[in-house]
Amino acid sequence: MKRTEFTNSVIDLVNDYISDFYEFDGNAQLRVNPALLLVEIENGYAFQEDIEYSDEAVEEAAAAHGDADESATDFQASQDFDYYPVKDFIDISSDGKGSVNMTAVDKLADKYFKKI
Repeated sequence: MKRTEFTNSVIDLVNDYISDFYEFDGNAQLRVNPALLLVEIENGYAFQEDIEYSDEAVEEAAAAHGDADESATDFQASQDFDYYPVKDFIDISSDGKGSVNMTAVDKLADKYFKKI
């Protein structure tokens, strides 16, 4: 995935959130798969469940021994999602309308793509 595709995905998701924010709870998170750079928005309760599942997977792998288990643990860690509050990607105008905070989107993209 290229940086432009990634930023466009983030912008589209944030715009969707702004258009229909009542569909989400008060802790909506932008979820990024760092290995695949797939982005989506999920509710806060799902965010908590994902963290619990990831912790359990790492603990189970840590209890096992051998190279195969180490590789599985490394793979699991590479698939752990990164989370960012959606509200950090929204600017609110003086008249109360939301828009995408492009500075925040660019800073997020900087975390996953090297500047050329």
